[in-house]
Amino acid sequence: MRTLLYSLLLFVFLATAGLGWLFDYLYEQNHSLVRDVDKAKMIEDLGYQWSNSLANFPSRAQYIENWQAAISERPSVQGETEHLPFELGLLTKADLPMPNPLALQMEQGEPLLLETKNNLTWYFPLRQSQEVLLIKVSKSYFSPAISTREYGFTIGFYIALLLLFFLWAFPLIRQLLSLRYATKRFGQGELQQRIPSRKFSYLKEIEAEFNQMALRIESLVDDVKLLSSAVSHDLRTPLARIRFGLDTLAEENDPILRQKYQAKISDHIDDMTTLVETLLTYARLDQIMVSLHSNAIDLVPLIYQCIKANNQFESNISFAHGSRELKIQADAFYIKMIINNLLQNALTYGGGQVLIECMNEGNYCKIYVHDNGKGIDVSLREKIVKPFVRGHQYKTKISGHGIGLALVKRVLDWHQGHLVIENSTKLTGACFIVLLLTA
Repeated sequence: MRTLLYSLLLFVFLATAGLGWLFDYLYEQNHSLVRDVDKAKMIEDLGYQWSNSLANFPSRAQYIENWQAAISERPSVQGETEHLPFELGLLTKADLPMPNPLALQMEQGEPLLLETKNNLTWYFPLRQSQEVLLIKVSKSYFSPAISTREYGFTIGFYIALLLLFFLWAFPLIRQLLSLRYATKRFGQGELQQRIPSRKFSYLKEIEAEFNQMALRIESLVDDVKLLSSAVSHDLRTPLARIRFGLDTLAEENDPILRQKYQAKISDHIDDMTTLVETLLTYARLDQIMVSLHSNAIDLVPLIYQCIKANNQFESNISFAHGSRELKIQADAFYIKMIINNLLQNALTYGGGQVLIECMNEGNYCKIYVHDNGKGIDVSLREKIVKPFVRGHQYKTKISGHGIGLALVKRVLDWHQGHLVIENSTKLTGACFIVLLLTA
């Protein structure tokens, strides 16, 4: 995480500075080139005009001397002496040795441009004369030094750019550190550790996935603890009864009593077999998840099938739904498991009357299962969906291992659904509300 952060900052800094320098360089090169061409053209035009004018003057040297003296003494706007960026002079062709090609160019009346380390010099031949007009210009005239003020603007631009970047990056850095802290604490065993939700976050999806993963792991760890506790209790009891029954059976000679003890031992073995099968079913749930076959299914006929399978002699199951189709995207086999478990739960803990309602609300299809039992205490509504947990008022009256609602909750988690437990407003008992996404 730290390497990623430092490399990101270094990369952005170098990229910003490097690209800024590159574009400044390209701009200056292009701007200077245009400016230099314009200035050179101006000096060349001026040289042509002077050479043509000087060709008609008898005293050319005196004219140039007087002109330069007058210009050098002219005050500028601020009252200081203004110096021209170039100098004028006269030479004879004999004083200007040059190769034959350049001499031929001068004989044809074309100007000659020569460059030294600090200056550019134009030579304009005068008509019908052996003299040459010289215009010497300093190179600084074409590429003046950058002022301190211009450096200040450039530095200010980069500082402002970096400040804007850090304003953008600060929330990201804070979120990465928060994610690192939560991950470290979670790895140390604090399974309740979560990343606080924010209205704006660069890592909103990652934070949500982390919280979902943490919730899932915490739930699995709690399930393991409950399973271990339930197995240690529910297996120990029938094993003790079987051992006691076997000891009693070894000492009993009466055939009738022996048959009675054998029947009890068989019942205890059946209880153990049921418990082991229940444990295996629950343990396989996470492996089954990868084999879900999600399709668009119509809930109404599926619920009617479940009602028909669970409608007992003394039961009264009614079903209310609208005229619209109620379709969800799910695996029909496991949706049947949910409804069957809820119906069996309502019939087991109720008084034989069950009401099922089904309707669409927003993006969810809601299934209400009402019963006429005693209801479920508010303090038990979160615990009752855990494996091997039942209401305390039913623990000694009704057989079972308390796995049905845990199966319902786990299957709903696979389908991004929810289970809500409330008091029934239609009957006297509880109301289990299943929320499933519509197709």
